[in-house]
Order: sequence, then C-alpha cells, then structure tokens
Amino acid sequence: MIVENRCKPEHRSLLACVLRAEPGARRIFAYLVNLGARNMRPDYMLYRTANGNYERAVDPCAWYADCKGGLFVAMIRHSDGEWLLHS
Repeated sequence: MIVENRCKPEHRSLLACVLRAEPGARRIFAYLVNLGARNMRPDYMLYRTANGNYERAVDPCAWYADCKGGLFVAMIRHSDGEWLLHS
C-alpha cells in the first residue's frame, strides 16, 4: 500500500512502521484508501515530565485523515491489535 501520497512527509516513516507491525492497522488503512484518505497525520498526547511540566509527543496509535466528501476519519488502536475507524 502506498503511504507516500496519503501522509505528510514528516510522518511517513512512522505510519509505514505502524502498518508493517500491526496487521489490524493494515486492514483499516485499506478502508481509508478506499475512502480516498489524504493528509493523514498522527494525534498528539501530553505527558508529564519529572519536573512537573507537560510535554507533547506523537501518538502512533491514533491517525486522522481527510477523506472524499469532506469526511474526517480517524483510525484508532483500542486494544492489542484491534484498530477501528471513528468519525
């Protein structure tokens, strides 16, 4: 499956790694391709550092995409190996 045209360059390697490691993600990614997904990007999460400040990090278990017809769809990992679509 081609990731190049679907994802921003700075996140392509991460998406390719997720798709390679997670068979459930590959299945859901195929649905997104059929929906015409573009501009795929990961979500971000906040975590607290040892000194009490909050930092922002990429969450590889949540991906957003803009699809045909103005749909905004997310592919989310819920449990070990289970990926679902959310809109």
